[in-house]
Amino acid sequence: MTKRKVFLWLGVLGALTVLVFPIAEMPPLAQRTAAVAVLMVFWWLGEVIPIYMTAFLPAVLFPLLGIHSAAELSGMYGHSYVLMLLGAFLLAKAIECHDLHKRLSLAILIRVGGNKRRLLLGFILVTALLSMWITNMAVVLMLLPLALGILNQQEPTPDSINFSNALLLGIAYAASIGGTATLIGTPPNMVFAGMMQQLFPERGGVDFTYWLKIGLPVVVVFLPVLWIFLVRYYRVSGYLTGDLQLLRAADAAQGKMTRAQWSVLMVFVLTALAWVFRGDLSIGSMEIHGWSTWLGVGAFVHDSTVALGAAILLFLLPDQQGGRLMNWQQAKDIPWGVAMFLGGGLALGMAFKSSGLASFLADQLSSLEMPSGFWLMLLIICAMIFFTEINSNTATATIFLPVLAIVAQRANMDPMTLMIPATFACSFAFMLPSATGTNTVIFASDRITISEMVKVGFWMNLISVVLLTLLLYLVVFPLFDLI
Repeated sequence: MTKRKVFLWLGVLGALTVLVFPIAEMPPLAQRTAAVAVLMVFWWLGEVIPIYMTAFLPAVLFPLLGIHSAAELSGMYGHSYVLMLLGAFLLAKAIECHDLHKRLSLAILIRVGGNKRRLLLGFILVTALLSMWITNMAVVLMLLPLALGILNQQEPTPDSINFSNALLLGIAYAASIGGTATLIGTPPNMVFAGMMQQLFPERGGVDFTYWLKIGLPVVVVFLPVLWIFLVRYYRVSGYLTGDLQLLRAADAAQGKMTRAQWSVLMVFVLTALAWVFRGDLSIGSMEIHGWSTWLGVGAFVHDSTVALGAAILLFLLPDQQGGRLMNWQQAKDIPWGVAMFLGGGLALGMAFKSSGLASFLADQLSSLEMPSGFWLMLLIICAMIFFTEINSNTATATIFLPVLAIVAQRANMDPMTLMIPATFACSFAFMLPSATGTNTVIFASDRITISEMVKVGFWMNLISVVLLTLLLYLVVFPLFDLI
């Protein structure tokens, strides 16, 4: 029996068991929600059907089980954060279609020269920068041929093999880390923002600027640590045996910036500024009113308004070749499934709260002898990182964030003190090809073995557990008065 069939029937049997046999003190509605959650977890783990289609199970089963109406669920799949993600995907697609990301990456990589350490740092920085705005896998797929072109020029010596491993893993890891800097950088961030708005609407939600204040410092600290670790672990030193002719040739073939590229760059910059300055900003005792306040629409607009406005603009502006900056043929290729996955996660999170399942699970966890404060955060980050090694990072966030929110409340903690570390941890799984799409792409290059990825990734996981806990607990959270 294949893995898919095993997990198919494990999910069905597990869901029926939870549904049929009473569980002490669990409300009937919570029990039905738990049954759907069990089914989804097994199907996600076994990839019984595409994980994006599994996210539609709540839309079918919740109405049939009397958990939520179809009308309520449709609001989750068309949620503001789902629309924001779609708008961001369209903007990223325009950047890809007009090779703006390639121009940026080549300009930086050529300037760092043939020094192996500097070149590794260049690839890490470029990957992270692009991953803040573009799908992580797309960034890795774009940079991998450039990296392989350089590596293929090297003579097969132990030093060159070490450099090859460092460069490929550096790209994969930097993409995962860089994606955590912005709200649109990776889906778990959007799951967190959606869950916060769903579970705690009175807090007003998490916007682009708020997350940037948290995510950017983490990335700024982690990227040098990643570089230093790879340089030390693989003893990277010296210069390339060949030159950077491949990069220079690719850069020369691009010619000058086209009008279309300038237009896409303009839309991108305006979008980023509109996100950052949408709400009011407080700098010490000074408060700067955002554009939504000046226009008197602060209560009506959302970051999704900006994202979709930018997407529409791309379909309106000419590309100077008789077309537009974006057309529907190109738009069809964006990862629509990821947006629907987010919608399914928000639907599941809504049911966790409304059915009482999250409260029930939190009560069970609260009855255990649990550490508090720093050690609880350390435990959660460790558990989330290693669980993500065998599960989709978005699915991991979807499953655990609602429960952690209630656990924090039971412990008289701000829910963010557990939800934010868990969200970051979902993107810091570095051991297995199955952990993230970026790991999968690098492993598929056939230039690195799974045993090598496990060895290096295990140490990066441990570094992430310690460093992420210290950074959030001692620096980031005090700045936001969360502890």
